[in-house]
Amino acid sequence: MAPEALSLMSSIVLHLRVYINKSEAYEEGDERGLKLLQAILKPVMLRRTKYSTDKEGRPILVLQPAQCEVIECKLSEPERDFYDALYHRSKVKFDQFVEQGKFFVEKAG
Repeated sequence: MAPEALSLMSSIVLHLRVYINKSEAYEEGDERGLKLLQAILKPVMLRRTKYSTDKEGRPILVLQPAQCEVIECKLSEPERDFYDALYHRSKVKFDQFVEQGKFFVEKAG
């Protein structure tokens, strides 16, 4: 798929998911809209993971090993206040999603 088409499809999927998640039917537990979206996109979307292989069994994507470096920095008081407020707001919203059963972890490989 051409990069432009992939970008367009990704944008469409994102907008449809936002719409579906905000719809009244989804709020009441009706996931027909999401299932319809998945049915429409399944024939045109290819899912590739880092474990996907070609016909000969070779990986289609070779990734460098991940490197992670933690750099600690001291925040000023206003920066810390902002960070803490953002963290708290995000955690409350996340906990609400989990409690309502609206948070799904999709394993990507």
